[in-house]
Amino acid sequence: MVKGILSEVIEVEKEIQKRLEIERLNAHEWLEKIRREAADETAGEEARLKEAFNRAMKDARAYAERKASGVISDANAQAERLSRVKDEVLKKAVVEHIIRILPEE
Repeated sequence: MVKGILSEVIEVEKEIQKRLEIERLNAHEWLEKIRREAADETAGEEARLKEAFNRAMKDARAYAERKASGVISDANAQAERLSRVKDEVLKKAVVEHIIRILPEE
C-alpha cells in the first residue's frame, strides 16, 4: 500500500512538472508574441512619424520658397522703380542729406 501511494505521489509529481513546463512554454510564446506586436507597432508609429515629418518639411519648404519668391519679386520691383529715378533727383536728395549731416561752419 505504501508503495502504491508512493507511486501515485511520483506520478502526480511528474504530471505537475509536465504541466509546469507546458505553462512555462506557453508563457514564453505569449511574451514573444507581445514583443513582436510591440515591435511592429513601434515600427508602424515610426513610419507614420517619418511620413508626417517629411510632409511637414515639404510644406515648410514650399512655404519658404513662396515667401522668398515674393520677397525677390518685391525687391525686383523696388529696384526697377529706383532705376527709373533720374540722376538729378538722386543728386538733390544726396545733397539735402549731406547738408543735414555736415556741421555748419
